Amino acid sequence: MMAALVGALLDGDHAQAMAECEKLRDAGVAPQQIITEGVEVAMAKLDAKCTVDQFNLLEIMLCGRAVTGVMKDLYPPGTSPLRTKGAVVLGALEGDVHDLGKNILKTVLTAAGYRVVDCGKDCPIEKLIDAAESEGAVAVGVSGLLTMVIAQVFGHAATLAGVPVGDYVRDGELLAQCQIQALDRHDYDAVFALMDVNVETEAAGPVLAYRADAYPVAQSYALAGVVEPDALAIPDPSRDGRMPELLRAARILRREVGDEVLVVGCVLGPMTLAMQLLGPEAALYLAIDEPDRFARVLDFAASVVVRFGLAQIEAGVHLPIVFDPSSSPDVIPSSFYREFVVPQLARVFSAFKQAGSAANWLHTAGPVESILPFYPPICIRSM
Repeated sequence: MMAALVGALLDGDHAQAMAECEKLRDAGVAPQQIITEGVEVAMAKLDAKCTVDQFNLLEIMLCGRAVTGVMKDLYPPGTSPLRTKGAVVLGALEGDVHDLGKNILKTVLTAAGYRVVDCGKDCPIEKLIDAAESEGAVAVGVSGLLTMVIAQVFGHAATLAGVPVGDYVRDGELLAQCQIQALDRHDYDAVFALMDVNVETEAAGPVLAYRADAYPVAQSYALAGVVEPDALAIPDPSRDGRMPELLRAARILRREVGDEVLVVGCVLGPMTLAMQLLGPEAALYLAIDEPDRFARVLDFAASVVVRFGLAQIEAGVHLPIVFDPSSSPDVIPSSFYREFVVPQLARVFSAFKQAGSAANWLHTAGPVESILPFYPPICIRSM
């Protein structure tokens, strides 16, 4: 029976794991033995897979959810194992409302016998320090969603011009001026009408926190607690959020460089936008638990991407980058990519091609070998 529990945990089968746990308890197996010979063995096997990169984020999340369910069944809220290895303080740093990584680590540490003090998300450093001191923590863990900063490196033009990033990402004319100055200095092959990864997200409803010398961060999710995209309207690029300013930058850049230099825009990929509308954790669980509802959210996200991308092409960009790190094989398995992501990317790139996009540019992070066979159907050649 213990082997069956280990298998269910590794498969991320929450219901089966709970059933196997109940069988063990009915057979008189002590909770601590279930943890030692079941949960800890499963986590060690998962750790071995992670060590050789034979995993993806979704797999870890499902395993973590199953482990959490078993742990809560064995030790309901208010109770704890007889022995712990000490306290660990966790938090997502101030300015970051994503807590996916923190929650995964919390599950792993709890299963390994640590008492976790969770300081939540958007957490000031001072709160973490106070918690560590008061709890006598043996370690402090902080998290942040790092993949979302990749596209923001194009804002280096603001730094070169001595312009605060907070101004650069809100003023299309200023952005264009900075890009032209960077072009004059470095003789780039392209200029970028690109602000940050929250332009579409903000236009759909969430409030952003703006800071003078940093990129804005979302303070909420548009579909948090709602799920159905019918609750949202597809943003109008001519009026919603900062979309009009980005189009303004595109028009200025095209007027300045013509066809001598590539003018590049940017849209989020449907998967990445869906995760920003729902929240990464909620999006991935929804995809597994209610795939039809997730498919509707993904379809809505693709509609936002197409409309914004077409507006950029009309404004003068030669092509928009489709920035989709959340569809990386590090995040989702290739079977998921084929079923959910490929049809939406094909729709996006088909629309862009018909509108005159010079080429299709897809940015996906991580080891993409497993999804390269799906690129031809979406009109992408690997580079």
